[in-house]
This record gives sequence, C-alpha cells and structure tokens, in this order.
Amino acid sequence: MRSAKPVAIMILPIGVALLLPGCLPSQQAPAKADLRATDTAGRVPALVDAAGQDDARTLAELVRALSDEDPAVRLFAIQALDRRTGQTLGYRYYESADHRQAAAERWHRWLDEQDGPAPSAAVDPAP
Repeated sequence: MRSAKPVAIMILPIGVALLLPGCLPSQQAPAKADLRATDTAGRVPALVDAAGQDDARTLAELVRALSDEDPAVRLFAIQALDRRTGQTLGYRYYESADHRQAAAERWHRWLDEQDGPAPSAAVDPAP
C-alpha cells in the first residue's frame, strides 16, 4: 500500500507557489487619494479622509460624489457627510437613480444654505 505522504510533499510546493504572489508587495504604485479621481481606488481614501476634515470645499466634493455612478463612492460620500453633519437628508446610496437624485438635490440646497450671503466690503468714509 502506498503512503499519501509523497503526494502531500509534492502538492505543498505548488500551493506555496500559487499563494506567494498574493503576499508580495504590488509593483503598481498605490492610487493617490483624490476627491476628483476618476477611479474608485483613488476616490474612496479621499472620501474617508474628508469625513474628518473641517473644510467647506470638501463638503462640496462630498455632495457631488452622491451623484457618482459607482455605489462605493456614493456610500463613502454619504458616510462622510453623515459624520460631518450628523444627517443624511434621506439619501441612500443603493436607491434608484430618481430617489438618489431627489436626495442629492436636498444636499445641494443644504450646501447653498451653508454658504450664506457674501460679506459686503467695508467702505472707508471719505476724509
């Protein structure tokens, strides 16, 4: 009767060879986090970072991201907005395009209300 041990010894190096490439660092440079990146890998880290920022410009980018085609981008955008503002305004990233559009419009109105009127320039009285 043959032992199964030699077969296992032959299979082990093959398994290691198949798994090893997944453990090695990628030769491709990681995507740079950018709110306006066209790829999800570049946008999602920027959306996560924007959740912790206190910058009006990033709020506008988060609101724009609610209309993105990629559900992952929409998910991270609404999570960032919720974290920063404490509200979702009824937006759900997984809803139909019509429902998402209506909620995104609420966010755009909210954003416009945050801007408020522009301060008027102070005029020095004539001497």
